[in-house]
Amino acid sequence: MTDAGPPEPQAPTKPLPVRSRAATWLNRIRTRFPIIFGLLVLILAPPRGSWWGLAAVALGQGLRLWAAGWLRKDSVLTTGGPFAYVRNPLYLGTLLSAGGLLVIVGDWRWAAGFAAAFALLYALTIREEEAYLSQVHGAAYLEYRKQVPRLLPSPGAARAGPWPRIREQGRFDWGLLRHNKEHLNLLAVIILLALLWLRQRFGIWR
Repeated sequence: MTDAGPPEPQAPTKPLPVRSRAATWLNRIRTRFPIIFGLLVLILAPPRGSWWGLAAVALGQGLRLWAAGWLRKDSVLTTGGPFAYVRNPLYLGTLLSAGGLLVIVGDWRWAAGFAAAFALLYALTIREEEAYLSQVHGAAYLEYRKQVPRLLPSPGAARAGPWPRIREQGRFDWGLLRHNKEHLNLLAVIILLALLWLRQRFGIWR
């Protein structure tokens, strides 16, 4: 008798759980948080740091694009692509991008404020989403949660490569990237960086 392994992720066959009002508001705040943070930085924090922060921004945006091209919300449990290494690659991409932006700004007060806001908001968001995914995908998600780190890939997981115990579902799809509206996020980041450069170059709003 062979070991069948953990249940494979399947598309939900029952109606999806209704999210609570608190979860709905939390999601609205989370989706607007990067926009509000970017606008505050643009208006209040002239860039005085290092533009080497662009490397972290590019890495973060690349990770978000990769993840968005795999993410099939609610239809299946996404375990392929970057989701094989970390359960929340989109949030990790946001953290990297914001960290790079803060290097460009070069102000520890902004870094401390962002770190506190990010930790509170995304800790609540991830907790709510884990409860929701447990209801939607059941045992498959619980097994996935045991094996794959929440936000930061562990050195052991990175050496071992993608998690093999649940078969990868689907593949990278540019249509999914557009469906998840990640191209709009990338455009907003590019515009923000361009405006920061113009502010530094011509001394705008000093």
